Amino acid sequence: MNYMWLSFASEETGINLGVCIVEANNFDEGLRKSWRYNINPGGHVAGYSLNEEQFQKQKVELNRLYTRQEMTDLGH
Repeated sequence: MNYMWLSFASEETGINLGVCIVEANNFDEGLRKSWRYNINPGGHVAGYSLNEEQFQKQKVELNRLYTRQEMTDLGH
């Protein structure tokens, strides 16, 4: 499986609005899925692909938006 790590930031302040990981083969597919699953808070988005092993190391749920604080608490 292939995954996309998506990180969202406010267009005005640049502050992180959250992070999610979705199963996707590329950035565009990942972005569409983030909208479909209602886990896209808007703003600027950056992302990169993960393979299965990399995804498992993240210790996060698939298709869930994590806040900046949650990601900090998880050590990211």
